[in-house]
Amino acid sequence: MPGSRFSVEVQPVIPSRLKSLEELASNLFYAWNIRVRQVFIQLDPELWESCGHNPKVFLHRIAQQKLDQAASDRLFIESFQRALSIFDNYHQKTIDPEIKQYLDPEQDLVAYFCAEFGLHE
Repeated sequence: MPGSRFSVEVQPVIPSRLKSLEELASNLFYAWNIRVRQVFIQLDPELWESCGHNPKVFLHRIAQQKLDQAASDRLFIESFQRALSIFDNYHQKTIDPEIKQYLDPEQDLVAYFCAEFGLHE
């Protein structure tokens, strides 16, 4: 029987308590920080492996039920908060004093190029 074939992708709704998962998944910081990777691994170790350790793909494929359970799991939330704290501290670091002597923030422009959206294991 002829007909059209369509693909449907259903994405889970990330609970508000876990909303920062999207920020963690969108930053390459996860690649070198085990605490951030552990957050994803704790949610679903098998899915993490099957997604090739790609947090963006992982968040598109994780079961809604797993997210909802994690949002009410005290131990997971504590681990998640530690990872967020590490992530936030990393982003609040000031310029290294050795580099600061060469930069004038009022005049110098610094560009940061990141291959985040084209880089994967």
